[in-house]
Amino acid sequence: MRESLQASIGTLWHAARRFRDDNALHLAAGLAFFGTLSLVPLLLLMVSVFGHLLGQSENLFRQIVLWIGETIPGVESGFVDLLRGMVARRVTTGGVGLACLLLSASLLFTSLERTLDLILRVQRRRRLWRSQLLAVVLIGVTSLVFFTPVLLSSLGEFLARYSVELRVTAWFRGGHFFWMAHGVWFAFLIRVVPHARPRMRFVWLAAALFATLAWLARFAFHIYLSYTFDRFHLIYGPLTVLVLSLLWLFYLSAIFLYCSEVVAVAEATPPKPAIAVE
Repeated sequence: MRESLQASIGTLWHAARRFRDDNALHLAAGLAFFGTLSLVPLLLLMVSVFGHLLGQSENLFRQIVLWIGETIPGVESGFVDLLRGMVARRVTTGGVGLACLLLSASLLFTSLERTLDLILRVQRRRRLWRSQLLAVVLIGVTSLVFFTPVLLSSLGEFLARYSVELRVTAWFRGGHFFWMAHGVWFAFLIRVVPHARPRMRFVWLAAALFATLAWLARFAFHIYLSYTFDRFHLIYGPLTVLVLSLLWLFYLSAIFLYCSEVVAVAEATPPKPAIAVE
């Protein structure tokens, strides 16, 4: 037991040193930048898909705003006006939003692929068409994982018209869903995006670590903004939502890359030789 604890602490410490040696903070800044570029087009696409429902259901609109608040701390109030503007222009912006989303997601995927290949010490590169295809898959999986509460809410509203109650929606709210969604998202990315295929036991352990650190970071970010939001708004004005989104995605990307380093260290650590029993 003691040896396992020492080995785990050693793995975390070695991952922190590799995080520094790989200049992972600079890599996280790049991921946060491309992630911010993808965020608004992704919301634009989702609002376009549910545009006719949003125009008729204020409850669904509030749930999307609630989802934003649970996913990106401190920006839900600023996103209200942005979303309402999207809804008002949903007929003319769907195609533009889709094109921007595909472009920004392609850039994000390329940056993420090269970053994870660097961390896992992989030299190979994918062909362009495969990278573009995986970028589209990445959009779909990310939307499915993080927009599940919104999808279930819209389904619940539809079924309520026929006096059918959808009870599972309560499981897809709050901190437990945030933890689960981020863990699944990490495991998917670390297995699909890089060329290496790390072992699943290391992936799931790192996914649990990532989800826990992300949950703690969200809690700390909420506390931080409760004291500093007015200062951000005073300095950045209308750009406050964009700046806070970029800042949160930077923190989240840094946590993601550190947990990826944990997977890389665990994969590189040779297994202990079995002790022969005479």
